[in-house]
Amino acid sequence: MDDLRVMVGGTKGYYVRDWSLGLGWNNMRYIIEASLLHAALLNRTLVLPSFVYMRGCEFTHDVCAAYAPQVDRFKEVGWRRDLYGRWERRGEDVLLDPSIGLPGKREDGQKDHTGWRIPIEFMLDLPHLRTAQPVVLVSEYLTLHGLDPASEWNSGMWGRWAYQKDNTFYMLPNQQYDPQDILRVDRLLPEAQQYIDTWTERGQLAQARLQLKKGTNQLGIMEWEDVKNDLRGIGEINVDDDEGLEQVLREAGLSVLYTFQGSRGIDLIKHVTEPIRQVAPTSMLRGLVDDVNNVQDEVLLLEGETHLWRKPGSLRFTTAMARSDFVGMVLHSMQPHPRVKEIGILMARHLSERVGGRMWLAGHLRRGDFVELGWALAHDIAPHLKMVTDAFDRGKETLRQIKESGDAHVAPVPDVQLNTSVWALDLPQQGDPFFLATDERGTDELTYCRSQGALLTPDIISFADRRLYGWELLFSDIVMLVEQVTMSQSAFFYGYGASSVAGGTLNQRAARGMDPRTGVVE
Repeated sequence: MDDLRVMVGGTKGYYVRDWSLGLGWNNMRYIIEASLLHAALLNRTLVLPSFVYMRGCEFTHDVCAAYAPQVDRFKEVGWRRDLYGRWERRGEDVLLDPSIGLPGKREDGQKDHTGWRIPIEFMLDLPHLRTAQPVVLVSEYLTLHGLDPASEWNSGMWGRWAYQKDNTFYMLPNQQYDPQDILRVDRLLPEAQQYIDTWTERGQLAQARLQLKKGTNQLGIMEWEDVKNDLRGIGEINVDDDEGLEQVLREAGLSVLYTFQGSRGIDLIKHVTEPIRQVAPTSMLRGLVDDVNNVQDEVLLLEGETHLWRKPGSLRFTTAMARSDFVGMVLHSMQPHPRVKEIGILMARHLSERVGGRMWLAGHLRRGDFVELGWALAHDIAPHLKMVTDAFDRGKETLRQIKESGDAHVAPVPDVQLNTSVWALDLPQQGDPFFLATDERGTDELTYCRSQGALLTPDIISFADRRLYGWELLFSDIVMLVEQVTMSQSAFFYGYGASSVAGGTLNQRAARGMDPRTGVVE
């Protein structure tokens, strides 16, 4: 604990969240990434939950229950159906009910949502993360404050008064984080703020042209390339000079924002490998640092959930350098557990052997609850899998072009080196099997996938491999982490643009120096 005290002592205090433990790990991962960013901006120690809930067991439930406490995870986190049948989180008063977590029939009549509670250390490389920035677990926070570490709330919510002892906390209300009329950014730039109400002459020209092109005098978020095209032809403005154009926009009361491209028109994938610029009225911006860095309370709490429909980091950046720093943290600091990496590398080696040492292809087929919700690309397995195999045909052509041209490059991310395996390995051959990661568990569906050339994780990972890793491979969430590491090493990867599993895989591929053209999401 002394080392933790020293680590915390170098910061202003703690940054804490109401953690969304009912979500899968890849959703939790990008929420943690955003929280690491916020904590770094505010020079605070991030407090992570001490445990997470596994959503699936690769064997019978009693096998998994022998290694981790089995719970109804929806009751643990306080989820219930609202009047429209959607899942909502119950209020703090309900979460304090000691009956939550006890076995029994759900009060809403729905089937149990079985889960298993395991320490968060099995999901990420906590020692490595702590070399990058100060992080403690809730149980460690409680111990540091003379409180019982076993009193950590099962829901993942921050225990407001329950976690207080000789200290104070400040809560940033959820509705004040980024209401619809503002844009949350990392910090405001004085050089942009000065032009909010005092546009220059050329700034007025730019404003007038954009209002004309957009058909409104109330400008919102605009894409960088669209703005350039709209302003092209104004003699006083050189749209091909990025730095000069950014200054013109500032003088028009507009700010250039640095963020990331989504997929399928939404921001669910949360990958950081496609940087983009956007433009928005400077008056709409609210800086996280500007709003709460002056808080002196030891604990700063961001209330509620802030992950849906938001960009990676849950904010935009006002400088390219700040965005680059965040990308570096995501790619290099937030790492899977070392044993996850080890078994993922071993699986990739097995796959290489299956194809005679040639390049091999990998796809992620998101099924499971996405089929039930109507979010999957296809309801039936045959047309869904065909989308993957058709993408593989296009991917083989991409690999051939890169290999023959000798022209490969890394994604626009910091501190990576080009992976040159595309020149060292032979191209895939017709009939080679491919690796398929999927949450589909239907026997007939999986049989069909195998008949089309798919190798699934149980086909590749042996019992000896399982013994090498340990009991954690009983849980589907950890198996998916291993599969991400495996897919990050494939010559070509295809995934679903609404899945954070695919986003995490693209991030890992970028960190490995894979050419971005060899990873496609749709």
